[in-house]
Amino acid sequence: MAHKKTVTLIAAALILVPLAGCLDSNRKEASQQRWQKTLDQARVEEARQSLEKGQWEYAQRVLDDCTACSDPDSSLSGQARKILAKIHTAGSRYAKVVGRSQTPEEMVY
Repeated sequence: MAHKKTVTLIAAALILVPLAGCLDSNRKEASQQRWQKTLDQARVEEARQSLEKGQWEYAQRVLDDCTACSDPDSSLSGQARKILAKIHTAGSRYAKVVGRSQTPEEMVY
């Protein structure tokens, strides 16, 4: 979580400094798009690291906020789909293991 905040703050500093000088609306829009792309890159990286740590739900939430992930033309979209597939596979395997190891009496408690 602290890593995500650090990445976000660094990205914010890199984008906000040039954004402060933008007076033209086209330049502002381009800056906002660069900012969004930077955030989405950070989100995909954070999701990848969270998946490696076994934090599937957190990785899923991070990718839910990723706007480029839903854009099929985005380069991040493919990366995000691979991570989501891994999350789904890992979650399914976990559910099968938990389901097999518990008796009905254990499930009640």
